[in-house]
Amino acid sequence: VVPNKDELKRRVVDSISKLKSNIWQYIERQQYILQQVSKNLVNPKRKVQDLRLKTDEVSSRLTNVILNRMDQKREQFKVYLKMLSINKPISYITKLNNQLEIILGKLYSSNRIYLNKQRSLLRENTVRLYALNPTEILKRGYSITRTIPQGRLVKSANSVSNGQDLEIMLAKGKLLVRVFQKRYRQAK
Repeated sequence: VVPNKDELKRRVVDSISKLKSNIWQYIERQQYILQQVSKNLVNPKRKVQDLRLKTDEVSSRLTNVILNRMDQKREQFKVYLKMLSINKPISYITKLNNQLEIILGKLYSSNRIYLNKQRSLLRENTVRLYALNPTEILKRGYSITRTIPQGRLVKSANSVSNGQDLEIMLAKGKLLVRVFQKRYRQAK
């Protein structure tokens, strides 16, 4: 049995209609997928524009921070200038300099007086030392007597015995003597 012509025609029309419907659905699905994919794709120009915007924003923030910091420093500087003008350090430094000059003058004067006193004491002590020098004592006619062999100074006749050897030092030379007799000086 062969289908009739009308039936075939209707089937063809239905098939064409279904085919059109399927094609349109396929196209719509593909468009939807294309839209979704295109949303994820970023245009390079757009990316550059976004970076420029970010750079401009950061630059603007940085400029504002720098300007604010400069304003703070300017205000701080003004405060310091006011403090300096109130305290007038130049007059204070001048006053301190004058005090320093007075103190240095007193120090110099005190030092000069001290040095003069020390020189005078040194001269006096030099004269005393010269006068007490054993060689100078011998030059004035005195002698120094010591026991032999111990070398003890003889200060009185009681400290030696008859027959004991003595050394007498003079300004020019020495004498080696033996005690023969002791005499005692009477106290006056």
